[in-house]
Amino acid sequence: MKPKHAIGISINGNNVKAAFLSRVNGEIKVMGLQSTTLAGPIEYSRQFKRAQETVGIGEEALENAFDIQDPVSTMHADDEALQPEPKSDTNVSLIYSMIDRFHDTDAVVAINAPILTVKYDFLDTDSLPDEKKHKKGFVKKMELWRNDDDDLIRSTFLRLNSEKTLRIEYEHHPPVLDLIDDVSQFRRGQLKLQLMDTNELALAHLVKKSYNLRKEYTTAVIYIEPDFSRVIFMRGMQVYYITPVIHKGSMSKDVLDVVYSRIILAQDHYHIPELDKILLASRSAKLQAQKYFKEKFPSSSVGYVNSKLIKSEYKFDEEGRLFSQYAIPISFAWKLLQKKSKFSKLTNLLPDYILERQKMPKLAFHGYILLFLLGITAFTFTWLLVTKNLQIVKLNRSNEMVERQIESNQPLAEKVKQYEDEIGKLNRNNALLDSMTTGYDETITFLLHLNKAMVKAGGIWITKLSMKDKRIDLEGIATQRDRIPMLANALGGANLRKITRTEFEDRKAFKFRLDKDVKIEEDSNNLNLLLTLKKRFNGQNDKRSSNGKAGTTNGR
Repeated sequence: MKPKHAIGISINGNNVKAAFLSRVNGEIKVMGLQSTTLAGPIEYSRQFKRAQETVGIGEEALENAFDIQDPVSTMHADDEALQPEPKSDTNVSLIYSMIDRFHDTDAVVAINAPILTVKYDFLDTDSLPDEKKHKKGFVKKMELWRNDDDDLIRSTFLRLNSEKTLRIEYEHHPPVLDLIDDVSQFRRGQLKLQLMDTNELALAHLVKKSYNLRKEYTTAVIYIEPDFSRVIFMRGMQVYYITPVIHKGSMSKDVLDVVYSRIILAQDHYHIPELDKILLASRSAKLQAQKYFKEKFPSSSVGYVNSKLIKSEYKFDEEGRLFSQYAIPISFAWKLLQKKSKFSKLTNLLPDYILERQKMPKLAFHGYILLFLLGITAFTFTWLLVTKNLQIVKLNRSNEMVERQIESNQPLAEKVKQYEDEIGKLNRNNALLDSMTTGYDETITFLLHLNKAMVKAGGIWITKLSMKDKRIDLEGIATQRDRIPMLANALGGANLRKITRTEFEDRKAFKFRLDKDVKIEEDSNNLNLLLTLKKRFNGQNDKRSSNGKAGTTNGR
């Protein structure tokens, strides 16, 4: 998915420029331009200082012939000795405040590789039959040259045409990456770093897309920064040669003369044809460079870098003075908003691990299968959970109905309990009555017979009477001994089991025990008496169980 917003940032020495571009209705527009000055230059690695100091013998002789001093050793040597080391937090705050002026939106970011860490070598393509083999050979050479301080040096190759290949040597992780990462943390990770390119290749790409350059034309693109300058030679649409860094900038009075001498040196040494077009960028407009180079190259077309492909809310004049000042950051942002081309892909110097950690995670085939299984599992568990919840709701409703029924039936339950208690009492009474009426007829008959026998015998008192298994045991006291046999005979032949002497009311008496089986023949008198007793007993029970009316009737 193509980004809709991009921010291009160029950090050259202490000078920082930024351009904010957006894609609106299919057109790329410049929405904002900002610039600031850092508290101090970002430190460069020592290995690149040594790399910049390593210059070919022939080229070094030519530079001395044109009175060009060593670039690194003479760059503000006196000023650097006096300036204290700047704090990184100050630089972060400055860049953050500059970017924060743009619209608060997600935007991809492109930055430039520090110019002092970039070195170009033009190689013959014929001598490189296999680019991959050349890379391997170069890596082996780098292993021989490299020491502990050179682990950050990387190289990439860009095939320009069938005859030339450009080798770009750069710092793999320059300090500017950490600076941008700190700024991104302030913006809650909204700055997504997607591109790191060189000033020269970005400008060449912008010129290539914006101008109709014929194959036989030679174009020189000159950009001048406050502390350094550089010249890019193009043959037609391709980069032909890039000069080493010229450590003269807009702050030097003789910068134009030095740049002119470097152009003459390159034309003479690298057989560059006469220039057909000269394009100026960065601070060239403030130095009246157009007028100067027009006088030096009267047959050439001299102008400022401009592009009709990029719209703007700013009033860019036809000469492109303002556009040329921000041409480098604009070219970075514009490159991100374009469709990815082979040229853009090969010149992205951003470390792979930074690009990978910003990519959206991708799923392989087995990942999609796992995702599908997870979805099915989640759906199944959700369905089971919903089913269980419905069952729980149904049971809760049933419980509520039962509880309401229990509450409504509570009075009935209390009445039932009362009835159960009364039934229990009646059952106990019936059991007691049954126990009392067991052998009722036999007992009454025996008592009537015993009463008659005692009257007949006379002088006898009964002290104990019990019945067990249809057998009656009888204990008593007699005043005379002969009364005992008379009682036994009167009872129908009772068995005399025991007789002993005792005293009764200070008189001599006899204590005895008899037993008799309950098999008494009832005569008519006894039967009538038994019926009379039963009738009287039943009448008394009816009186006790009546509701009061019976009592009233009996009373009357």
